[in-house]
Amino acid sequence: MHHTGKVDQDDIVRARNALLARALIDRSTFHTAAHEYGAALEDFRQALSHLGEAC
Repeated sequence: MHHTGKVDQDDIVRARNALLARALIDRSTFHTAAHEYGAALEDFRQALSHLGEAC
């Protein structure tokens, strides 16, 4: 984050993507516990894409 007193748009996007990824990982964990492995994998892959990871 830049120290100009303003919120950087890139920081907002990174924070939003991190929150989305966290929610998807949580949901992936729920799917795994329910033995819904296909849905769990899809959520986890989507989370990785929000974090900029190759999957």
